[in-house]
Amino acid sequence: MLFLSLLLLTCCPTNGHAPPTVENGTISDTDKYFAITEKLEEHFKGALKGALKPLMPSLVQLNEVKDVSGTCVGALLLYLAGLNKAKMWAVRMLDATSKLPPGVLQGTFADYGSFDECLNVKGPRFIGQSCALEIRPPQPPLSPDFTLVNAYLDGNNGTLSGYFKVAHEALYHKKLRLVACIPSSCSLQDARAIAKKVSDTTDFFVEVPQCYVKEEKPLQVVHWTLLISLVLLLVLCIMGPILEFLSPSKKTSNFRRFLEAFSLSSNGSRLFSAPGGNSTEFACVHGVRALSMFWVVLGHTYVLMDFELLKDPTGIQSWFRSLEFEFLHNGWLSVETFFLISGLLMTVGGLKFLKKTKGCFNVPLMTLRRYLRLAPSLLLLMGLVFFLPLLSSGPFWYQHVDPQVKSCANYWWASLLFISNWFGIDKGVSSIFHN
Repeated sequence: MLFLSLLLLTCCPTNGHAPPTVENGTISDTDKYFAITEKLEEHFKGALKGALKPLMPSLVQLNEVKDVSGTCVGALLLYLAGLNKAKMWAVRMLDATSKLPPGVLQGTFADYGSFDECLNVKGPRFIGQSCALEIRPPQPPLSPDFTLVNAYLDGNNGTLSGYFKVAHEALYHKKLRLVACIPSSCSLQDARAIAKKVSDTTDFFVEVPQCYVKEEKPLQVVHWTLLISLVLLLVLCIMGPILEFLSPSKKTSNFRRFLEAFSLSSNGSRLFSAPGGNSTEFACVHGVRALSMFWVVLGHTYVLMDFELLKDPTGIQSWFRSLEFEFLHNGWLSVETFFLISGLLMTVGGLKFLKKTKGCFNVPLMTLRRYLRLAPSLLLLMGLVFFLPLLSSGPFWYQHVDPQVKSCANYWWASLLFISNWFGIDKGVSSIFHN
C-alpha cells in the first residue's frame, strides 16, 4: 500500500494546492517530506473508505446475529471509525492483521501477522486481541490416490485457474492460516459467530480456533508446588556437601545417608568419573545411549514441525528422494536401541539383586524400585509442561502448546501410573512427543 501511495503521489495532481515554499522560492527537504506524508495519509484514508464502504451493511447486519454481543459490534464500529480518521491505534491493528502471504503459488498458506504489535494496541475502550483464522475454500472431491509427496502442481493449461484446478487437492491437507487483530471487547464466541456468518455468506469455511489478549498469568497451585519442590531439592543438594565438610565422621545414620544421597559433590564426582578397571559398568552403553538421544532429538525436530507453516512446503518432495533423509524417515528405529539398553540393564540389575537375596526374586520390590527411579523424572517433566504458557505465546499456540497443557492436566494420573498408552498417544505426557 505504501508503494502504491507513493506512486500515486508522483502521477496524480495535488488538487490545486501549491507546494510549500520559502521566501527565496525553493522548497526544503523537510517541507517536501511533510507534504508527502500528508498526501500519503489522504490517499490512505481514501483507499480505506473505498474498501470499508461495502462492509458497512454487513457490519450493521451483525446486530441481527443473536450470538454477537452489542459490545462487540460497538467496538468494531469504533475500529472502523478510527480507520476512517487514520487513528494510529486503528492503523496498528490493521497493520498487525495478516495479509495474503507472498509465495501462495509455492505453497505458503500461512501468515503470522504481527502478534506482539496487536497485543500492545490500546484503543479507546479496548485493547488489541489476536485471533487465529483457518480458512478453506469450497472443494471438489479428493482423488483416492492423491498424496502430497507425489503431487506435481504444474497446472493444466498454464493459467492461474488451471493451476488451482490441479492444486485444490493439496487444500485437503493444508488450510490458509491467518491472524486477525480485533478489539478485545469481542469474545471468542463473538469471533466464531462472525466467522460462521462469513462462511454462510461466502461458502468459504472460516474457523476461529483461539484468540489471545495481553494479560497477566498468575501462578497456579501446580506452579507453586513445582517451585517449592525444586527449592527443597536444591536445599538437600547443598546440605549434603556441607554435612560432609563439617562432620566427616565415618559413623553414619540413616538421616545422614539420606542427605548424602543428594550431595552435589559426591554425585558430581561419581557422575563425571571414568569407570575403573574393576567396574561392572558397561561403558559402551553410554555411547549407544548418547548416539540414540541425538537421533531421537533430530527425528523429533521434524516430527514436531508444523508443515502447514512452512514457507515453501513444495521442497518436501525432494526430501524423500535424498539418501540422508532416511535417517529421519526411519528415525523410529532409534527407539529400539532403548529397548535393548533397558533389557540389558534390567538383566544385569536383576542378577545383582538375585545375588544379594540369594536367589530370591521379589517382583513387587523390583517393580517398586524401578517405579521410584522413573517416576520423579516423569513428575518433574509434567510439572514443567504447565510452565509453557508462562514462558511464551504466539498466534498458533493453540495447536501445539495448549493441547499439551490440557492433556497433562486431565491425564497426569495416567502418565504417573505408566498407563497413558492405553488412552492413546494424545493423552498425558506422551502427547508432547506425538502432537
